[in-house]
Amino acid sequence: MNLWPRHDHEDRELAALLRANVVYLDELTRPALWQPTTHPCIFAVSTSLTQAGLYHQAIECDEATVCLSSSIHGLHHPDTLGARYNLAVSYSDAGRVQDALNLSERVLADRERLLGPHHPDTLDSRNGLALAYDAAGWLQDALNLHERVLADRERLLGPDHPDTLSARSNLASSYGHAGRIRDALKLRKQVLADRERLLGPDHPDTLTARNNLANSYSDAGRVQEALNLSERVLADSERLLGPHHPDTVSARSNLASSYGHAGRIRDALKLRKQVLADSERLLGPDHPITLGACANLANSYSQAGRVQDALDLRKRVLADRERLLGPDHPDTLTARNNLASSYGRAGRIRDALKLRKRVLADSERLLGPDHPATLTARNNLAVSYSDAGRVQEALNLSERVLADSERLLGPDHPATFTARNNLAVSYGDAGRLNDALNLRKRVLADRKRLLGPDHPATLIAGNNLAVSYGDAGRLNDALNLAERVLADSERILGPDHPDTLTARNHLLHVRDAAAAHQPDTAATPDRQPPSDVPEQPA
Repeated sequence: MNLWPRHDHEDRELAALLRANVVYLDELTRPALWQPTTHPCIFAVSTSLTQAGLYHQAIECDEATVCLSSSIHGLHHPDTLGARYNLAVSYSDAGRVQDALNLSERVLADRERLLGPHHPDTLDSRNGLALAYDAAGWLQDALNLHERVLADRERLLGPDHPDTLSARSNLASSYGHAGRIRDALKLRKQVLADRERLLGPDHPDTLTARNNLANSYSDAGRVQEALNLSERVLADSERLLGPHHPDTVSARSNLASSYGHAGRIRDALKLRKQVLADSERLLGPDHPITLGACANLANSYSQAGRVQDALDLRKRVLADRERLLGPDHPDTLTARNNLASSYGRAGRIRDALKLRKRVLADSERLLGPDHPATLTARNNLAVSYSDAGRVQEALNLSERVLADSERLLGPDHPATFTARNNLAVSYGDAGRLNDALNLRKRVLADRKRLLGPDHPATLIAGNNLAVSYGDAGRLNDALNLAERVLADSERILGPDHPDTLTARNHLLHVRDAAAAHQPDTAATPDRQPPSDVPEQPA
């Protein structure tokens, strides 16, 4: 095991050779590597395949390991349970969400029965099932289980055990998925403080905690704090791990995201190009992380208004993901969704609409009708209907998305706010100006209450309400609100942020309309489909 590189990127050829040697040695000597217990090198093969991005091969390896362990040790041996746990993880990596969920539930039940509810392996399985619930979109079930895992680990292992810190971090992620942004931010701060105290400021786990806190700042709309922390994480990673370590490349990608949120589009684009070059060199052109870097570069092209560059790159990402991950992997669905966005921005409305319909059908078939990603696909199809001038279909679907979001995510989830905002756009398109105005008032009030008055999403809601005032002929109200939104945008985001430019442009239209004493017909409300998805996880 000492020969095995700590990370596959350090020597990809050696890692591949060691995998082949373990398989060959096992075939020659079986069951020597399985007695009295399974040798770690057996499990290392699957881990190495996963690090190399060879998810389907990892599944084949884990399925073989489960079969052999069951034959040699028996179905209820801890090594067999461990092999089944690993197989569930590989299912998840390969996008087989339901298979991962089903197997995780069975492994947890078996470990609770055979090892007891408080065994460390049982706690690991409980955590694994919570992650499977997250992937399946069962957000409340995931959150409940993450809370139990944290309570169990604090009680059994102590508040400062590394596994307890990991459980705390996972619960923070679950809070974020559930839209509980303030709870996530509070817990992220605690995790970082704990890791700095216990591991020191330069430990890799501390860098990860610092990066996660930067993400929570971004979710909370604290753009400058997120940017400052992302810059520190990258500097620390370059100093401690080196400029070419995968964690450093990931930190570089996260800083690019922060630049994008701060409206520094050129800086984001430059860094995205570097991340893609680094990923291709370190991991190879076909690694899933490299495909994510390529997708993120396409997103930056889109932000920069380079519509054709974004479209060309998204075609490549989709083709690569279909070839490497399969047509039904969640990442492939994301690539298909983002290509549809590019078609829409390029004016290819029919192509966008056709692809949006496929994404929704795939999402409903693979993830279920109530998965958050399916709600997003449904929302985006409504946008495409609107772009195609199919106003009533857009309105009907927008109403369904809002009802589904309120039922599944709750009335105060950020995605529900987005659905409410987009329904207001549909009301406006349908000429139901009072309905649009009333809904926009609610969106602004909700975002102020839950996100705060200075969150970028709150500023967008204010700008959109100003548009509705203009549509309704209430030009003084539109003018007053547009002036406040611009002043706030300049103060919070800076004078050159894209959202500030939008607010400034809208204010000019309102002033012109007020001077002419006619409704503001030039301004367009900001429909918010979460369509350009950053695809490399932080």
